Amino acid sequence: MEGKVSMILKSKQTRELENNMKLRQTKKKFQKFITECEGKEKELIVKAAEAKRNKMTAEYNQTLIFLKMIIARKEKSKHMLHQITLQELLRTEASNTKEFNESMVILSKETAKLFGQFDYKKMLKEQQRMAIESEKTRSQLDMFLEQADSTFEDIQNSDNIEIDSELQARIDAQLSEVDVSIDEEMAKFNSL
Repeated sequence: MEGKVSMILKSKQTRELENNMKLRQTKKKFQKFITECEGKEKELIVKAAEAKRNKMTAEYNQTLIFLKMIIARKEKSKHMLHQITLQELLRTEASNTKEFNESMVILSKETAKLFGQFDYKKMLKEQQRMAIESEKTRSQLDMFLEQADSTFEDIQNSDNIEIDSELQARIDAQLSEVDVSIDEEMAKFNSL
């Protein structure tokens, strides 16, 4: 009997370790993807500014399309990373609640021994209810992780976002920086 119980515990511990590893890997994927998107976003803003300065309308419009796709993917990834963090907090809370209830059962048993009375059935029923709720939360987390993996793939294919004034302002600011540096170089050249 003890061997069977220890095997079940090892199995649960192994599953928990695997889930934690998968969670860390998923978070790292999202963080890496967000960082990559930010780098690509900066590159594309520079390219859009250059295309605008050179009055290359087709290249400018194409760059804007890619820029919008990158921004949409980055924002969706940030949202999903936030959701993972929230689910981690829920899991921790459920685990702590389960441990609390188990501790209360232990204390109730010890108190019952001291006072000679105890409603063990009631406490056992409450512990079982909390264990079921904890397992439901764990299964919801598992489902969420599976959805996060599939949604991460969907992010790669997302390309629907409207350009806004902030994006246009960033492109114009980059264009202004390029124009100022060109003017400075021309001034240095003329002063020679």
